[in-house]
Amino acid sequence: MTLTKRTQRSLFAYGVHALIVLFGAIGPLAPSADRLSLTHTFADVFMQWDSQWFVNIAKYGYLIPQYAQQAFTTTGNDVPFHPPYRAAAFFPGLPVVIHLLSPIGALILVEVLFFFALWLMYGLIEAERPTLKTIGILLFAINPCAIYFSALYTETFSLFGILLILYGLRNPRQWSRYALSLAGVIIATSMHDLGVFTIVFGLRLVRLRLWWRAALYAVAAGIAPAVYELYLWSVVHNPLAIFTAEDTWERGWKAPFVNVIESLVHYPITLDTLVVIGLMVLVIVQIVRCLHEDSRWRITSEQSVVFSLETGIWMLCILLLASCAYITGDPLKSVMRFLCILWPAFVPLFLADGAETKRLTWIVVLTLGFGCDAAFGAALFTHGWFFQ
Repeated sequence: MTLTKRTQRSLFAYGVHALIVLFGAIGPLAPSADRLSLTHTFADVFMQWDSQWFVNIAKYGYLIPQYAQQAFTTTGNDVPFHPPYRAAAFFPGLPVVIHLLSPIGALILVEVLFFFALWLMYGLIEAERPTLKTIGILLFAINPCAIYFSALYTETFSLFGILLILYGLRNPRQWSRYALSLAGVIIATSMHDLGVFTIVFGLRLVRLRLWWRAALYAVAAGIAPAVYELYLWSVVHNPLAIFTAEDTWERGWKAPFVNVIESLVHYPITLDTLVVIGLMVLVIVQIVRCLHEDSRWRITSEQSVVFSLETGIWMLCILLLASCAYITGDPLKSVMRFLCILWPAFVPLFLADGAETKRLTWIVVLTLGFGCDAAFGAALFTHGWFFQ
């Protein structure tokens, strides 16, 4: 059986991603004292930091017993938890998957979904910027946050859901394609609180005057959060427990880009600072391009979805959230996780019309830069050091 060019190139991008992540995992870096061992297999290198929350929620539910909380002391959590439902800060999608498949089974699913995410991404880019389809998926596959898409984290599930939404919105009048968007928004909103911003993509249906489909999309976007709130109400008697739980974490909120300014002015310049600022610049450039290319409110036919008004607004919402996040002592800590899901920012539009030699030079520079940073991040994460 001959594989299509799309499948071949998606496999190539996935293979490069896997090699970089594995290179980091087996790299000669001393393991941290906080390195977790949740399954006592090699798979543990991909189950660090927040992975312990997902695994323990899958095992115990959102009220983790005090004897089980002892495992969290090495990563700086108080015992007993306060409030007792501190785990409510994590959405239930991934814990459900782990409960059904086991941690290793869920990790295998992460890898499978990441390949299919690259396959969907290739098709979306090919429909709008054919010359960038291969380099677009390759740069995303080896972006500085690559390890998150092979770890027991929510990023791959969220990415897959978002891509399903966009893939379906390319032809939302066709029921089978529209159904993909509904499935995608349910997946995205069940995995992470950032998933709520996928409601923005419903604007495409409003602009096409597909009123009933827009209403159904909004309902689908609210299903997972509503079920989760009802669950919290029944278990911890507080439907807004997620907000109380999140308040116990280190993160606070300030005016937009205060975290960037303070990191540059008051703290040593680190690789993380430079990468975060670089990603923010990429996101801003892509937002401007999206809003410029799709500036009319009224549309009569399916047009670009990757470089669209909806995508621009979605990226702007998450960028503003990332620019307002603030942790005392390390203002940009974890901000990279907000940005890494914004995959259109990794499509280098400036290469679309450039000369062949110029394109090749930039491709080499970007690939080497991203690949080295991705390998370093993978090494830190898999050895138990905080990635950022």
